[in-house]
Order: sequence, then C-alpha cells, then structure tokens
Amino acid sequence: MLSLRWGVAGVGLLGGAILAAIASAARAETPLKAATFRVVIYNIRYDNPNDGPNVWKNRREAMVKYLRETKADLIGMQEVLPQQRDYLAEQLTDYAWYSVGRDDGVKGEATPIFYRQERYELQGKGTFWLSDTPDKAGSQGWDAGLPRVVSWVKLRDKPNGKSLLFVNTHFDNRGAAARLESAKLLVRKIDELDGEGADALPVLLTGDFNCTARQEPYQVLAGKTDEPQRLLDAQHISRKPHEGGDSTSNGFTAIRAGAKIDFIFVRGLTVESHQIDDPRVAGRFVSDHQPVTAELSW
Repeated sequence: MLSLRWGVAGVGLLGGAILAAIASAARAETPLKAATFRVVIYNIRYDNPNDGPNVWKNRREAMVKYLRETKADLIGMQEVLPQQRDYLAEQLTDYAWYSVGRDDGVKGEATPIFYRQERYELQGKGTFWLSDTPDKAGSQGWDAGLPRVVSWVKLRDKPNGKSLLFVNTHFDNRGAAARLESAKLLVRKIDELDGEGADALPVLLTGDFNCTARQEPYQVLAGKTDEPQRLLDAQHISRKPHEGGDSTSNGFTAIRAGAKIDFIFVRGLTVESHQIDDPRVAGRFVSDHQPVTAELSW
C-alpha cells in the first residue's frame, strides 16, 4: 500500500505499477519458512547391542537421511544415548542441541532437542526429573521402572523475533501411576516456565508418552472434555487432514494399529499439517517407533 501511494503522488502511475510489481515479487519469493516452522518428534530406539539386524549402526545413516530430508526446524528425540547424540550432532551440522542424561545429568538416555541454529536464538534451557524431587538429578518417581527426564528450551525465532517454549520428554513404560503423576507435574512445570498474561509464550510439547489418547495421562495433558483445554493435540487441530495412519509403534516387526503413543501438543500456535511418517532402510524400520511431523505457524 505504501508503494502504491508513492506511485500516485510522486512517481506517476507507471512508477507505482513497477513498485507494486516489485513488492509482489518480493512477497512471492519470501519462503514459507518465514511464517511457518517444521517440527519432528522421533523415538530413535536406544543403542541396544542385542537388537540383531536393527542395531544402531545399521540404522543411523538412514536416521540422518530422514531427518535431513524433513528439513525440520525443531527436532525432539527420545531414548538417545550419549554416543547416539554425538553421532547425530556430528552429522546434523545445521543444528545446535541441548541434552541431559537421565541417570545423573550426563549418563543414560536423554530427550534431546535439536534446533536449526541459523533460525533460532537460545534464550533459556533446563531439565527436570519426573519425580517428587524434580530438581534432583537421577531421581525416580512413583512406580517408574527408570528415571525419566523433561528437557526444555526457550527459543527466539530470528525472522520474526517471536519466542516459544519447546518441551520434550519420555514417560515411563512400566508405571501407570508414574505416567499419571508425570502428566500432572509436566502441566504444572509448563505453566511455571511459560509465564503469565501478555508475557506467556506459545508452547510446543513433544514426547513419547507411553499412553494412548484414551488414557488418563493424555487427558491430563490435553484437558478433559468438561475442563478448559490446557494443551491441544496437534493432530486434531491441523488445518490439513492428518496423514499417515493411527500408530507410532512397530516393534521393528509391523505397525501396531491404534498404538499412537508419540504426540505433539501445542498452545498458542496454529497447526498447518500433521502426519506420521514411515521411513525404512532395506525394508526395515529405522526405529521401533514411527516419527511424527507437523508444520506449525505463529
């Protein structure tokens, strides 16, 4: 509009048309990424030497290939041991990362966050344990079989100056009480980290929650039908219909119908698309989980 006013008042109709054309071309060349960002969540399966043909060394190149091809801006992973994280960091050089081991803050599986460093500026980071003593490294909660962690970062999107809170986790696979209490703790912690009122940040939560949408931990996160929504399941609010089936579990053998346990939740963000992918190498699954991707916008 500004260039059109200049054209009429100062440079004539022809000049106005030229300036309008330039502005239109500039808009057309502005990449979609300036307004949207792509998220990938992937439980990559820990480096288990007893996995036979599915051991990490047979899958890791395909894992990197998939992650590169998604052109993700943000990646949340689970079951990542230090040697796996280091390999991925060496290969995915466009990304910075934050990761804390669940055993003592260094050792053990982690829930790392990778973010495209050209696009994002790190403003804050932290990790807490899913237990009654969340600030105690290595603490194990309730009836959980193992320590479990939540890692988070606050990131500023350089193209538009907006910030978000990105939270990534992995709930326990054994303890039902642990999953339920973990969900309650996670909601409280997100509210603490998120800020209040005008200072509240948009929230992106990813994880392997070891429960389906029919179970109570999910309901605590997404809000029961008779309660205000705390977080929204990205699949259910996607502007484009969800693609890729209803399961994120395959056990390295076959996709298990209805076994979706890996989720992307959002608050204060729009979901443009959502899908479950099925990457494979030589006919084999790249992990015992299927990755989930979403295109989000401000």
